[in-house]
This record gives sequence, structure tokens and C-alpha cells, in this order.
Amino acid sequence: MIRVERPAQAPEILHGDGQHEANRNRERYDEDAERYRAGTTRFDFDRDIYAHPSVKSALLAAQHRKCCYCESKFRGTSYGAVEHFRPKGAVRRRHGTLLLYPGYYWLAYEWENLLVSCEVCNTRKGTLFPLVDESTRARSHRDSVDEETPVFIDPANEDPAVHIQFRRAEVVHLTDRGLQTIKGLGLRRSELESAREEHLELLKALYAVTVELDDEVTPASVDAARALLNVKIRPEAEFSAMVRDFLDAQADGL
Repeated sequence: MIRVERPAQAPEILHGDGQHEANRNRERYDEDAERYRAGTTRFDFDRDIYAHPSVKSALLAAQHRKCCYCESKFRGTSYGAVEHFRPKGAVRRRHGTLLLYPGYYWLAYEWENLLVSCEVCNTRKGTLFPLVDESTRARSHRDSVDEETPVFIDPANEDPAVHIQFRRAEVVHLTDRGLQTIKGLGLRRSELESAREEHLELLKALYAVTVELDDEVTPASVDAARALLNVKIRPEAEFSAMVRDFLDAQADGL
């Protein structure tokens, strides 16, 4: 996971249609708050607004066409899903607990609450959204989320490297929030670990070229290997956080 630099300016559709729908949902809640909190009345959300092509393309560009959580690249077989960091319809405090209604309905069209994740991370996270202190949870648009500290790392609002790092292909936690993010999003799932390990094996071979200069490796080959390694730590590269931590460890002699 790396820091996502979301553009400050939201796509126009969120300002117009999105703001209109958000205001309507606030009015609906105020008219029948008890039924919304009981879950017997629920909000309808317009995917054509929050996942509009202008919204998704801006997010994909900001995220370098990678999942905001696992850093897997979106390819021809996966388009990614527009993700609400704070779930819009309902919230689950942890796995196995009952759903809490409503969700963060007033943030359904808010630019600061939108990301793009792969289908697997999106499904794993779903309605799950624990807080460090549940007593601070905002239950309606009349409450402020500024008092909340989410357990999961928000890559567009903080530096994930403070909480999560890599030891070779293994993702490790530096804080409890990092651990809960790894567990909650399944960042140690077998398919993802296999993809990271395969990626890292190629990088190990490249790194070996840069440090084991002999008669069979020309200076030009070394320069080419170093240039490619530099590409692999750029934000747009797949699993760049893992690559960065691997190269830092090599430089420290670990």
C-alpha cells in the first residue's frame, strides 16, 4: 500500500448531481430517522454518479491504475471497483457482528471518501469499518467524522508506510492499525503473496546484476538493471512499496 495523492478538485458530477443526491438523502433521514436506524428503510445510491467515468478515471490516474490497498495493477481482466472508504449503506464493526444501519450515507458522493480497489479487496472490506474508539462513530449527517479514528489505513489521508512494511514479499505490521488492515483486507491472501513473490524473484535477479559485476556482465548491463530497478520503485509500478522496502533492506545489509 502506498500514499494516494487524490486531486484536490473533485469531478464536476460530484459537485452537481452528487451534491443534489446527498442533500436528498439527508432530508430523507431527517423525515424518518428511526426507520433508517432500524434498517427497515434504506437508501438507494446512484452508481452512475459516484462511479461515473469521470470519477473513476480521475481516481485511477491518482492511483497509477493500481488497487488502493494491495497495489495490484488493473489489467484487461479487471476494471476495479469504486470503493467507499467509509461504507455508504451499512457498517459492520468486525467480522461476525450485526450490521449497523445506516452507513455513511451522506458521504456516498463525497470525493474524499472515494477510491478504486480490486474486486477482491473490495469484497473483503465490504461493510467492515471498525474504529479505534466505537463511541466516536458518526451515525448521521449531523455528526462529525473528524472525531473518528478508523482502524483501517486510509491511503489518501495518511502514509501507509508508518503502519505497514514488507520483509521481502511478506507484508508486516508496524502498528496495531497496520495489523488490522492487513487482516481485514486480506493482504496476506495466498494469491496475492504468490504474485508478490513472483514479482520479487525477478527483481532479485536484477539486483544481483548491479552488485555482482564480473566478466560476463558489462557496465551497460549494470546501468540497464539499475535503471529498471528505479522504475520499479516509482509510484506507478506494481507492488512498489514492497520493492522499495526490499531495496532499502539490501542497502542496509539486511
